[in-house]
Amino acid sequence: KKAKLTCLSDIHVEETQWIYNPYIPRGKIVIVGANPGVGKTYLMCKLAACVSSGKPWLGVPKESPFTEKPGKVIYLTAEDGIADTIAVRMRACNADTNNIFVIEEGASLSFDSPDIEDYIKEEQLEIVICDPFQSFVGSGVNMNAANETREKLNPLIKLAKEYGTTFIIICHFNKNMKGDAITRILGSTDIVGACRSYLALGNVPGEQGVKYMAHEKSSLAKKGETVLFEIDPEEGGIKVVGRL
Repeated sequence: KKAKLTCLSDIHVEETQWIYNPYIPRGKIVIVGANPGVGKTYLMCKLAACVSSGKPWLGVPKESPFTEKPGKVIYLTAEDGIADTIAVRMRACNADTNNIFVIEEGASLSFDSPDIEDYIKEEQLEIVICDPFQSFVGSGVNMNAANETREKLNPLIKLAKEYGTTFIIICHFNKNMKGDAITRILGSTDIVGACRSYLALGNVPGEQGVKYMAHEKSSLAKKGETVLFEIDPEEGGIKVVGRL
């Protein structure tokens, strides 16, 4: 079927909506990349906790249209235990656990599973976190092939636009120590191409226990500051110790 042409002057310009400006846009794909053990799961638990309670994340207040209004989050994980890891960290991060959802351990989902849309509609989810990417891309997919990974991500892009839900996908770094943050993501560079915001995490050299979150890609606004933080369950899970 021939696609219909539309004059650009007839297009209604839409203002970007944010959850946490400029790091987490509303209704878009966000990538979080890091090596194992850097703290990406803990940082995302803190994000989920702040959304669930309507609180600032890393000092950044929630934005319109739900300023300081609690939102609902589903945390989909294929790596960490729910009871002994995710639940423990969410509580350390002061989450409103009435607004945090998980699926039973052992259940299998992929990015194109219709169950994801059902969950969004049932709970009006503000954020869906998928941890890690390779567990949800589906079997038989070549992660280094842009056409195959984009085909799997397209359903999330569609759902994000339709429902205003933000998808945060946690990715592992590859072994290319000489690459920049964009090429360090395991798989095709189109994975980063599909996102509107990309946050890279790492350990600060020479600073014991201090980690950083760098805003490596921001398609909708000026990049945010690099945030230095420590993991401290006694201080709300994540403690900001500096900015660059």
